[in-house]
Amino acid sequence: MRFVPPSLFVSLATVAALLAPAQVMAQDVVPTTWQSEVEFGFITHSGNTNTETINGKASTLNERTYWRNRATLEAMHTQDATNTTGEAYSASVKSKFKVDNRQYFFGLVKYESDRFSGYDYRSSGIVGYGQRVIAKEGITLDLEAGPGARQSKPEDEPVDHKKVAWLNGDFIWNIDKDTLLTEDIGAEISSSGNGANVFSSATSFKHRLNGSLAIKLSYALQYTSTVPEGVVKSDRKSTVTLAYSF
Repeated sequence: MRFVPPSLFVSLATVAALLAPAQVMAQDVVPTTWQSEVEFGFITHSGNTNTETINGKASTLNERTYWRNRATLEAMHTQDATNTTGEAYSASVKSKFKVDNRQYFFGLVKYESDRFSGYDYRSSGIVGYGQRVIAKEGITLDLEAGPGARQSKPEDEPVDHKKVAWLNGDFIWNIDKDTLLTEDIGAEISSSGNGANVFSSATSFKHRLNGSLAIKLSYALQYTSTVPEGVVKSDRKSTVTLAYSF
């Protein structure tokens, strides 16, 4: 199976949106807006252990009447006195075509590279359908599902191609005007019996310090059912960052 360009999945999502009913259900007109955020965290340990960890993240959200587009970049680097002990990078782009105030089609392309995961990289392209099942004041819950394809490159091995099914839940709670809690839970199920199933959970708590600056606590868990020899199946990450919105 040859490499499928990620752009193809975005194109498929666009086609799916265009195949939606010609008369889109009435929905609120949303003025075009951009909202971006950058995060930076630095942790150092000295004494019995000497380590430094740097992590950063940048995201941007473009909201339109019929479209919601989000792009995210993230990087993490950890080293001790002599060696690099952690290094990971990830990127994702997600586009939603809103059928009405509750329903949408989406296209998702994501890429991750973790030096100590046993893989050179893993990338996925997904298209599917989502629905906002909870839409209360300050609280939303989106559920979505769809088919896709994943490409994994184990170290010193050929690229592995698998068809996958994508399930995801995205919960947002604006506790008050300065405090936000989010939870994102996902599952990428391989159609092949010998393929890896990937389950992920990302919890984030953000409290605004002033108009643009906030402190953010995050905890992420990723479980991969099948991994290269010598690699742990569960990967956990806790971060404390300062976030600047603009």
